[in-house]
Amino acid sequence: MQVERQAIGPRRLHRSRWRGWFLAPGVALLLGLVLWGALSGPDRRPSGRPLGAGLPPLAAERAMPPMPEADPIIIARRAEIAAEEARLAALRAARLELERDIAALERDTAERRSPPPPPPEPGARPMRVVVHHRANSPAASGAATELARTLRGGGVEVQALRGAAFVPSTPVVRFFHEEDRVAASRLAARLGPGWAIQDFRAYLPQPAPQTLEVWLAAE
Repeated sequence: MQVERQAIGPRRLHRSRWRGWFLAPGVALLLGLVLWGALSGPDRRPSGRPLGAGLPPLAAERAMPPMPEADPIIIARRAEIAAEEARLAALRAARLELERDIAALERDTAERRSPPPPPPEPGARPMRVVVHHRANSPAASGAATELARTLRGGGVEVQALRGAAFVPSTPVVRFFHEEDRVAASRLAARLGPGWAIQDFRAYLPQPAPQTLEVWLAAE
């Protein structure tokens, strides 16, 4: 029995050596696969090198993704939008020009429709008119200048243009003497609808007779 055990011992040792020689390459291969999977798995960061880096020029061009071509429908649509914007801009400019022409025609028509000034009485002095407008207002100053030009063109003597800190809410013609009431009424009618007359006979100090004041309303 002891002899058989001694004979079996060397055989088992010999078999163990052979198994070691066969198992070692398999274990190494398995470890290599595990390591490769860990390095190339989803948690691995992508390379910072650009696509096609390190390749020849022709190969790099082939590796790059193709650039998207411009859509002809989009290009045509943009051209249509640009043409429409240009057309609208031309229409706006034409509209502004027409509005200026219409305003000029309206002014000419109003001047032609205004009644002529009454002829002065023999030996009487012409009425003197002072135009008042709101001070520090370019629009009011321009309106007063235009009104004075119209009155002078109709034969009315405009003595001066003056700015005032406070102006009435409606346009008025003021007279300071009873004998000037009729002239004030005629001047208000000549200036157009919406003009009224104001009796300032109680105002002191009174200006000289045959003096009227034209007050433009606040804008």
